[in-house]
Amino acid sequence: MLPLTYYSRTDGPFKNGSGNTVFLRTIEGFRQPPPYNVVTYYRTDVYKTLAGDVDALSWSFGPPPASMPPVLEEAYTTAKNRAYEKWVGKAKSDAASFGATLTAERRDTWAMFVTAVTRALSAAKAVKAMQFGRAASILGIPYKETTKRKRVGYRTEIRYDKRMRRTRPTRVPVYQKKTYMQFGSRREMLKSIAGGWLLWSYGVKPLAQDCYAAMEILTAQTEQSRVQASAKAEGVFYQVKDPDGTEMKWSGRFGIVCRGTIEIENHDLYLMAQLGLTNPAQWLLEGIPFSFVVDWFSNLSTVVNSMSELGGLKITDASTSERFELGDRYYIAWPPQAAGLKYEKSRFTQRRILGLIGPDLQFAWERFSWQRGANAISLLVGFLPRR
Repeated sequence: MLPLTYYSRTDGPFKNGSGNTVFLRTIEGFRQPPPYNVVTYYRTDVYKTLAGDVDALSWSFGPPPASMPPVLEEAYTTAKNRAYEKWVGKAKSDAASFGATLTAERRDTWAMFVTAVTRALSAAKAVKAMQFGRAASILGIPYKETTKRKRVGYRTEIRYDKRMRRTRPTRVPVYQKKTYMQFGSRREMLKSIAGGWLLWSYGVKPLAQDCYAAMEILTAQTEQSRVQASAKAEGVFYQVKDPDGTEMKWSGRFGIVCRGTIEIENHDLYLMAQLGLTNPAQWLLEGIPFSFVVDWFSNLSTVVNSMSELGGLKITDASTSERFELGDRYYIAWPPQAAGLKYEKSRFTQRRILGLIGPDLQFAWERFSWQRGANAISLLVGFLPRR
């Protein structure tokens, strides 16, 4: 370890005629000689009065871990969770659920895999033989073929007339067999489409992705690499008091950057962790029916996976850089003689702390996407009665 020297510096405080601080900057950290490759703690705070006669240090809340308005805390948690998820996604493979799924639902998963492959092969053979009705039946599509005779015209034939005891020209109708396709009622079609979508979304697609990711794990190189990921979020909290029109506006912009050097230290443990075999909580989550619905509105799976998903990895020089820009604005719109901006101030904080910050459980409606919406609709359609 290189010799480190702690230092701190303060610029200000600079005050106005009323004695209020309008600018203050503090810096603290560690100095080190070249090659500057030791991750150290660092922090800077800047307070400014942007408008009005108000002390720039008069804050009722501060940056994390201090308490903030709920909207700003939610924005900070969102940025932190996103940065962690991105960093972990780069540091490891996405096959962490493969082994957990096989462990919690090994029979169902294997049976689903065999059934899906068998049905696909049988349907392909039927299509190759031009037996579309049989292929639809194998795939569970409400498709039927009916053959009917339809008169398409007349032709003249020389036939023997028993009544007249002689042959004579006779007009004979001409029929032709025609095949009609029937796809069932609209309700049956909706249920069939919904079932096919769910089979693809929660069966074939994730299973194929997990198999591919598992092969990547088994063949991946074990070189050392530097991983970095970042995320941003912002929030605004308004508080309006009537009838005087007083308005308080608190705003926050947060940027998180996670860094770390990773190297596989225990190959066997790393392989087990990537396949999801080291976390019993993950097995339990995978074994609960419809547990995936929780991920539509929360990051529960991320929190559960964080308990063991980095097993077998050696993480060095890990740090988390956080950037906070907080704003506090007070405005009065009534009465007219007092209307106008009363004050506005800002606080800027940037810090680097050692280690990675883990995710926090968060319920966020913005996690709902179009694909998850289609999954929800398909689930609801599946519960519709036949009539």
